[in-house]
Amino acid sequence: MQVVKALYTLIADDDAGQVMDIGAVRNVSALRAQCTPPVTNLTFQTAVVRVALGMGSGTVHRMTVAAPGEPTRGELGTLTTFVVQSTRAISVAISFGTVLAAYGNSADTIAAMGAQWGGAMTLRSEDAYLTRDFRPAFKAWCLQRPSECQYEYIYSGTRHANMHMLASCSTAARRAAVEWLLASFGAAHDGGHVDALCDTMAENAAYSPSVGLVHTMKFLNRRNRGWNMYQNFSARNTVTFMWLEFSIVGE
Repeated sequence: MQVVKALYTLIADDDAGQVMDIGAVRNVSALRAQCTPPVTNLTFQTAVVRVALGMGSGTVHRMTVAAPGEPTRGELGTLTTFVVQSTRAISVAISFGTVLAAYGNSADTIAAMGAQWGGAMTLRSEDAYLTRDFRPAFKAWCLQRPSECQYEYIYSGTRHANMHMLASCSTAARRAAVEWLLASFGAAHDGGHVDALCDTMAENAAYSPSVGLVHTMKFLNRRNRGWNMYQNFSARNTVTFMWLEFSIVGE
């Protein structure tokens, strides 16, 4: 808009019969709009996520982009490794947020959780960060059957230490990752898990890869054999559903 036109009516307080019409015209072409939000150009960085289940170099070399469904056995099978990297050869910073994990151990419960996968089990918050959370309806449903359904929030950098970040492969970073694996799973060695991850990161260095190691089922009741904590072949299976929150920002 270049010109603003306004029509006013002036009425004297002591005599309602005295009325004057006033017209005003102003050129506003040089003024700055005050009620229009500024235009911001946003560039979104896309990423690819690969997943490995279990521990050892073999599991890393078999990493898949699609959500894996292969079974794991033993306590080492409760380790999930994520490799996140940019889809473009640019320098970016990747940070991991909360991991949501839900577990089911009966055929009916697993089927119900599978039917709720995604939209019905989780939702985006209304805050600026759009973080993901379990829906209240799902949490209420899960809490009604504690022997068959459990869920948990896994955070990075907490004292519970069931999540570990590997952003580089320096000597100190490698050592810290191996020590976390050995302490978390009581293993004598990591089976080349960290070395294989570092090989993968080196091969994709141009895409700024970052690694998240997650110890699932860590706080479930190990006395409850229904959870098959050690993945016994003779016991019923436990199925894990997971969501990983991360952000990727161009530098």
